[in-house]
Amino acid sequence: MPNPVFTNPLLVMVSRLIKSSLALLLCIGVVGLQNPVELLANSPGVCNSICVQREYRKAIKRRLFQERTGQVPPKSRREPAILRVRGLTGSVSAPSVSVSNTSFSLLRNAWGAGRSIFSYTKTGSGKTYTLTSITNDLSYTFGSSWTLTLGAGTAASGLGTITDSSGTYSTSKVSGSAYSATLGVSFGFFEILVGTRTNSFTYSSFTSGSGTSLSANLPVSGGQTVFGIGFVF
Repeated sequence: MPNPVFTNPLLVMVSRLIKSSLALLLCIGVVGLQNPVELLANSPGVCNSICVQREYRKAIKRRLFQERTGQVPPKSRREPAILRVRGLTGSVSAPSVSVSNTSFSLLRNAWGAGRSIFSYTKTGSGKTYTLTSITNDLSYTFGSSWTLTLGAGTAASGLGTITDSSGTYSTSKVSGSAYSATLGVSFGFFEILVGTRTNSFTYSSFTSGSGTSLSANLPVSGGQTVFGIGFVF
């Protein structure tokens, strides 16, 4: 005996409506699971990782274009250091006096440091004075191709002797300072220098070999012209 068939039109319509609704919900769920990135990317105000990378590359290109066209200043870069090695010397001679000065210095950009050797010899009235002094110098340089260097130094060590008919008196106590001004012009890595240097030293506590001391101090001061060369790296 065959199964009965329900042909009630209302039941058939409800059944079709339920099936259609389930099919629509299933389709929406499958699409959402398969393409979540596309759905979010198309939403306003949302940007995924690919979008962020694309915008970052655009920002870099825009910044480079603005720097090339002068719309914004380029990022500052540290300039390489300029090194200078200098040597200067000068001397003054007279029938009874001889003075010389030799200095060496190393400069990095504007600041420089070096040493100078001062020598003084005088003969007269039966006495001979021989004085030397070494100074530690500090300098500052203005300019690049044409330069002006101002320097100052302090006596670090020295030796003085006085010789007469009674014997020789010597000392290693010296104090004082020196000041200098030097003009320079560079030709590539080579520079020519000319300047002036003023020295002012005082030698004290002269003592003979027998232990006799001189109470008086011996001051020496004066200026001279110096010439030199330098190398720029």
